[in-house]
Amino acid sequence: MNDKHRSAAVAAMLGKPRPRYEPEVEAREAFDDVRAPRVRGREGLMLDLRWVNGCATAFTYTVLERVEFFPSDRLRLFFGADVVQIEGRNLGELYERLLAHRVESIQEGRAAEARSKPPEAAHIDSLKLLHRKEIDDDDED
Repeated sequence: MNDKHRSAAVAAMLGKPRPRYEPEVEAREAFDDVRAPRVRGREGLMLDLRWVNGCATAFTYTVLERVEFFPSDRLRLFFGADVVQIEGRNLGELYERLLAHRVESIQEGRAAEARSKPPEAAHIDSLKLLHRKEIDDDDED
């Protein structure tokens, strides 16, 4: 093959768009259990909320005054004037562990992660930090 044909073939290959591959997604757990008992008990334990964009917020369990579970796979956690609304699937186990203060972190997931998890696995579609007044107004409708 002479150089003229070779450069035309290379140019033709370079002009074609490269195939696009979706990166492999490793599914993160929706929530993490408390890893080890605390020396002083639960009083120092905080619930760490992690959003997909990298932001995080933590609340101490000592101000968790109410947890609401909706069978349509939604939870509300009341921390004084702040309300954390969690939407996803298979959240029953998360609810039970929150009641026992046995959850260390809750991770918002991506749609690709939801697809890669088994159907029975918990997945958090969204975490929302709301003010209690927003919830009260919503409940009046």
